[in-house]
Amino acid sequence: METRVVMGYLMLTLWSGLGLGLILLLVAMVLLVKAVDRWLERQSPVGVGIAQTDSGKVKLQFEGGPREGLYKQLTESGDTQSREFGHWMVEGETLRIIILATDVRDHPRFGTDVVYQLTYLSLLRKPMPRIQIDGPDRPKIVYGRAKEGVTVDIGPAPDLSTAAHTPPAQPPT
Repeated sequence: METRVVMGYLMLTLWSGLGLGLILLLVAMVLLVKAVDRWLERQSPVGVGIAQTDSGKVKLQFEGGPREGLYKQLTESGDTQSREFGHWMVEGETLRIIILATDVRDHPRFGTDVVYQLTYLSLLRKPMPRIQIDGPDRPKIVYGRAKEGVTVDIGPAPDLSTAAHTPPAQPPT
């Protein structure tokens, strides 16, 4: 009988210790997740990044921020340049981009809210670490931080006052 009591006591002690260990592990995991979330909240892609791709040299400038704003992109390949301008928004590791203007005729993502995966690769460089953008037309492109003072110049904004305008159709009377 005493052996059973001792064995029961040992099992209860082991289970209690295991339970306490699991609770401590769970608490540690929750604290780690909260720390990563706080770190991620402080990150922002704002700044100028430069990447070398198959299409050429890509300069990408995120303005505004820290969570959303406008972006400008200039792709240079030999003698040709391609410009892009739009709106960006980031939440965690999700980057959303809407192209508002581009030199690419009939761009398939023009005016469309496109979702990309945003990964911060360098933890200590601010305001923009090396980042990787992965998604449609940006397959795992790594942008390195440009030197201080580098900007993306895509030229003047178009004069919309001279653009052709077709008045909206009048409803039938």
